[in-house]
Amino acid sequence: MWIKARETLKEHLPALSIGALGSLLLLTVNAVIPDALPGLLEAAKPQTYLPLLTLSLLLNLLCLFALIYEARQKPSEFTKHVGILWDDELLPHCPACETLLGGHAYYDGAPGLKCVKCDKVVFLWSDGTEVKHLTLEEARAEVKAKRGNK
Repeated sequence: MWIKARETLKEHLPALSIGALGSLLLLTVNAVIPDALPGLLEAAKPQTYLPLLTLSLLLNLLCLFALIYEARQKPSEFTKHVGILWDDELLPHCPACETLLGGHAYYDGAPGLKCVKCDKVVFLWSDGTEVKHLTLEEARAEVKAKRGNK
């Protein structure tokens, strides 16, 4: 869940930053050049400038800290097992683009996962002597057992 939230935040962070910077720029322009936008000045009361400026500044600081936090994050170590990359939380990732896999379903009669980024279907194959398709739960159990042996 946290990984999805972090990826969503990472995707929307530029838009949030641009929106916050845009509102800060608009307030600055209104304060410096009041003749440029008289209609906006008449519609907005002066009592709203300070809260909007404070909110914009807080959003900019939040975006800055989020970018710094994301840049300092150690990249996740993946374990390759049954043809898929697994992170520390036993979540499957695409072996081609390292994106979190979703769409667990039966593809061509076998259980597999679909990458939302590169649209590749990845099948879960056992690494043992008997080659067979695995369900996601069986694959997770194998990965967990493999890590327990290390």
